[in-house]
Amino acid sequence: MRSILFTISLNWSFNTHVTLWALWVTAGVAGWLLSRTKQGGKVVPGLVGPWLIVGAGLLILPQLVSRAPQLAAMGIHLPKDTPIFGFGLMLFMAFYASSMFAQWRFSQEGYDGEMAWDIAMWSMLAGVVGARVWHVIQYWNNFAAGPPGKLFALWDGGLVFYGGLIGGMLAFVAYCRARKLDPVVIADIVIPSLFIGMGFGRIGCFLNGCCFGDPCQVPWAVSFPVNSPPFIDQVKTGLLSVSATGSLPVHPTQLYSAFDAFIMAALTWAYYPYRTRVSDVVVLAWAGHAVTRFCLEFLRADEQGQFSTSLTISQWFSIGLLAAAGVFWVWTRFAYSPLKRQEPVGQA
Repeated sequence: MRSILFTISLNWSFNTHVTLWALWVTAGVAGWLLSRTKQGGKVVPGLVGPWLIVGAGLLILPQLVSRAPQLAAMGIHLPKDTPIFGFGLMLFMAFYASSMFAQWRFSQEGYDGEMAWDIAMWSMLAGVVGARVWHVIQYWNNFAAGPPGKLFALWDGGLVFYGGLIGGMLAFVAYCRARKLDPVVIADIVIPSLFIGMGFGRIGCFLNGCCFGDPCQVPWAVSFPVNSPPFIDQVKTGLLSVSATGSLPVHPTQLYSAFDAFIMAALTWAYYPYRTRVSDVVVLAWAGHAVTRFCLEFLRADEQGQFSTSLTISQWFSIGLLAAAGVFWVWTRFAYSPLKRQEPVGQA
């Protein structure tokens, strides 16, 4: 577990700020020149915003640091060090890797590759909101008595995939409708990117310690440190003494989920050329994830059974998701005609 990977000191000299800003500008110019070579002079819009924000931050930060005493008098306290959280870094990796793959897939299928960054940006923002809202609703008792700021403490974990799926899907459909694109046609292309992002996100869960598994004795079991989510849960349930030096070994279900996601990404990508109808890749991903998530839940210890059963809320949702996939499959048999398969070159 590496909740905080490292910290960045804010007590920099003026020369350090100037050097970092110069390097950032150089990187931006190099990226622009590269885009002129490969994209005909176009700049990937999804990268312009983050580049400008970071550049502005490097310019403003020295002014804030120099005025730290005045800001403290106003009740605004600047941290001496900025922690870089493993979960946040993996979210960034999820966004970047999935967007790059989606851009490549769009280009392969004759679409504007830059569209991938727009879809990724809106889907990610809506997905994070949806994932957080689902978590807050599911664990409302943990937030009701706490300070309001706890609702937004994403660095402590607390993003539920299915909430993110709903939020991201709504944003994706809205974007496709605005661009007059068929969401199902586009989804067949970008579904692997969703699983790539999910894989990196689950690695972030592992670094954060959330979404942990049941105690076990398998050779690859993982023990988390004191005050980690598994440790706290095991102390609360009486499995562990508060004086213990770490949690009991548990299934690394976060890594199981990451492996599952990357396998699904490869499977849906490989299946695309063999689909017989528009939507086949979506149905495969939809049903496949519902089944694998249902099974993985049996190894997780962070959720309790619901509706007087041993099934967790995610398992119940997986059942609904699988049923919905069946209904969607039936609908697509009437909505889309079979695709004409092209004969391989050299055959009659």
